[in-house]
Amino acid sequence: MSEGVPSRCPLCAADAPAATAGDATCPACGVGIARAAELLARLQKLAQQHPGLEVVEVTADSPWPLGGDSLTSVEVMLALEHDLGVTISAREADRIYTVREAIRYFERRTR
Repeated sequence: MSEGVPSRCPLCAADAPAATAGDATCPACGVGIARAAELLARLQKLAQQHPGLEVVEVTADSPWPLGGDSLTSVEVMLALEHDLGVTISAREADRIYTVREAIRYFERRTR
């Protein structure tokens, strides 16, 4: 595996195919493996910056929004939207229940 590209998909833990150039696509769930890993790392960093969140460790299976009071959850969502340049409507946000689903949503919109 090339440096910086995970050997497993951060969302479904499937073995990653050897990347020839750029971001390999997960054969099991179809996300860009490097991009999904980057988004998960950003969420983990945001969680560390918001001590009001009730999440100890952010994983693909963590609930979305990340917890804490509603203001903290909104702050994290807005920070992620700003960081990625993507806006999510309240209607779309209501359909996201896990970090895995959030990463898939943002990964599709930032390709």
